[in-house]
Amino acid sequence: MSDLEPPPQDLNQLQLKKLAQEIEKLSVEIPKIRRESGWRATVIPSTVSIAAVVLSLVSLYNARQAQDYEQLKAERDFAVNCANSAADVAKLVFDKSETFDKLPAAGKINFVNVILASYPPLVAQRFVKALAPRVDPADTGSIWALQEALDRIAREIASNSGHPGTAEFPCPAVKDLIPVRPAASVVAGLSPSPVPIPLPVPTPAPTAGAQPAPPPTPAPVAPAPVPPATATADLTVYYQATRMEDRTQAEAIGQAVAKASAGSVGVHFPSAGVEVVSTAASVSQIEIRYYHRDQEDAARQLLSLVQQASGQSSGRIRFIGNSFPNLPQGRIEVWLPSLPWTNAYCYQESDQRKPASQRFLALCLPAKDQCDRVRGPNNSQGVAQSACAATDLTKASWSPLSGGINGARYQYSPTAFPPPFPQL
Repeated sequence: MSDLEPPPQDLNQLQLKKLAQEIEKLSVEIPKIRRESGWRATVIPSTVSIAAVVLSLVSLYNARQAQDYEQLKAERDFAVNCANSAADVAKLVFDKSETFDKLPAAGKINFVNVILASYPPLVAQRFVKALAPRVDPADTGSIWALQEALDRIAREIASNSGHPGTAEFPCPAVKDLIPVRPAASVVAGLSPSPVPIPLPVPTPAPTAGAQPAPPPTPAPVAPAPVPPATATADLTVYYQATRMEDRTQAEAIGQAVAKASAGSVGVHFPSAGVEVVSTAASVSQIEIRYYHRDQEDAARQLLSLVQQASGQSSGRIRFIGNSFPNLPQGRIEVWLPSLPWTNAYCYQESDQRKPASQRFLALCLPAKDQCDRVRGPNNSQGVAQSACAATDLTKASWSPLSGGINGARYQYSPTAFPPPFPQL
């Protein structure tokens, strides 16, 4: 199209204006023709005017077709450009895919973020689903990241349906990337126990002239015991906290859940310990992640126990076996959000040897045995202690520090702490 030609939108307006003029002319000529006699005077002007209208309609149709063609061509060029840009990144991603298994959790998150930012959501979804089964089941940080990526892709597909792109970001992709914390993905936590590899037993060389011993008669093999029904089986729980300061409280929740389930009919939930996954800070509610479909009822039972132990009402269960089909049997995960301390076991202490600004101490822990262990018997001169007692921290007026002994929260004061803290 030359610079002198009007754009298709202006052509449409010109054709419509011309068509309106022809129709107006025809409406004036027809009454005039009726007043005149003779078939020529009647037919010829009408034919000319009608022909002009038909030509105008044809021109308008051609202009519309040209406009549609330009739009389709632009959309096709847009799609080709998006495919080319994704293909440029594809080589980088596939070249590095062989090292994906060896990357730490933070490296895997960065790898997934490249996929999210480079590919259209449907392509990224297929790519992430292909990577998910390759993650080590013990690498809970990476499992969380890939599941989070699939969730964000699904939200992008739902919100961006029918909208291929914008001026700011022309090719559709996931813009809500997964955060990577400065620290390692897994700050502290459990490490899987190595599986011992049996070594071959050397076979002594035969003595010359000796007759080979007859092969031993195989002992009868007892039938394998039938595993107990799911209703009475143990399901080991791996707890995941998002902050180091929540670790102690998460351990107390795990102990409470194990104790409550051990004394009830149903699945027992012994705790495997607590792992701190700092990259999962976006977890906003209790989440029970189960691996196999037959664990759904147990997951609901576990959610109820965790809610009771933590004093929280929000939560959900989530099946992740579709994305991670190689996860083992007999285990389940609990992901905990940032945990507020509403109830704890606290004690108060005064120490005349301390500076005046630190004369009194209030220290709290989630469980009584933890509090008793930290308190200990302090028989030093000038030291007075209360017993560890259940304390409603929602009624306390204090600004505690975290990271005390065994994850305790504590505060110093020049004056004694009032109730609800236990009194000296």
